[in-house]
Amino acid sequence: MGTPAIQWTVPEEADGKLLRFFLRTYAGFSRKLLADVKFHGGEIVLNGREQKVTAVVQQGDVVEVRLPPEKQSSNITPAYVPGIEILYEDDFILLLYKPAGVVVIPTVDRSELSVASHVLKMNQEQHLPFTFHPVTRLDRGTSGIVLAARHALAHGILSTAQADGRIHRIYECAAGGGFPWSAVSVSAPIARKAGSYIKRGISCGGKEARSHFQLMERGADFSRIQAVIETGRTHQIRLHMAWLGWPLLGDGLYGQEDDDVPRLHLHARAVEFLHPYTQERFSFDAGPGFQLSR
Repeated sequence: MGTPAIQWTVPEEADGKLLRFFLRTYAGFSRKLLADVKFHGGEIVLNGREQKVTAVVQQGDVVEVRLPPEKQSSNITPAYVPGIEILYEDDFILLLYKPAGVVVIPTVDRSELSVASHVLKMNQEQHLPFTFHPVTRLDRGTSGIVLAARHALAHGILSTAQADGRIHRIYECAAGGGFPWSAVSVSAPIARKAGSYIKRGISCGGKEARSHFQLMERGADFSRIQAVIETGRTHQIRLHMAWLGWPLLGDGLYGQEDDDVPRLHLHARAVEFLHPYTQERFSFDAGPGFQLSR
């Protein structure tokens, strides 16, 4: 099963450089991925001829790379999952809509259907020898956009952007009662709760976490709030809202159980980033994810 070729044209700034330098600096290859291409079934072609990475490139040269096949997890069952939608796809990225109640990757029960299951099934049907590369992740109870990379090259580029804070996400959430601020920011470190695999807490010894909240709609019983996070800690929005004294509706972990609220009111609504191949600014808004009614 072959992989599609990815093509670049050498710019003036890379004229006279080694092909290795061009691929590392301009195309985003890591040292490990470049080694995988060379030794595990990939191919590097310069102006129609296979070349070693020590070849010299000139402005206007055409470089093509076929990525090696990737090892796919045998623990995850490829299957389409009801409720998951493909919002956008190309040769580098996938934007998926995840409904509340579905996990991104199964942890305890590997047979549980997940976003990973859905993507692996897609890859099978499209004859793409790639595994699942999530860039952004959501809790089981959170709905909304999941950004995934098609392959290891795109994943490496987007993961670096994520670590550098260059992938921007906007969430919507809801709390009971009249949220008292029009806008408020929280900087409170987060750490795992002792004795719990799932629960986190605010702790001086935790990792830095910063969130920004803006009131969108205030009602007598509910408030809809926009959340933007600078850091991506586990349960960050849920914890920071609870720390403010306004736990999210449906959050039995950091608030109170409520039989009248069947789901967590947290939704990853929008994402913005630079496309890993074209470097054009890419943004997508999935719209609201819940209604403020019981």
